[in-house]
Amino acid sequence: MEEINFYNTIHLTGEDLKDGKKQAGTQAEKILDFLQEHSEGKFTSSEIRKNLIQNGKISDKTQECTIRARLTDLSKKDYITKLSELRDGFYGKPNHVWQLRTGQ
Repeated sequence: MEEINFYNTIHLTGEDLKDGKKQAGTQAEKILDFLQEHSEGKFTSSEIRKNLIQNGKISDKTQECTIRARLTDLSKKDYITKLSELRDGFYGKPNHVWQLRTGQ
């Protein structure tokens, strides 16, 4: 997988920055693995987060905005597609639905 962006909004440096970049890539890989395992499915960021937590892939402290950032990164690299379809999220707000890009 290509390198995934780490958005250094807290101005990490040195080893902390290196660890942040590694974690971002690992999260993206876990999301992509999930979507590949469920290649016929369509999921919101909330649904992906919930599944990854339930299966011990990520911590329950992982914020949903982090999942959305990784989804955006994977979409920019043409691994997945953001659909126009919306579903209610856990907070009653509509969430976009994502799916594995055809041919992945």
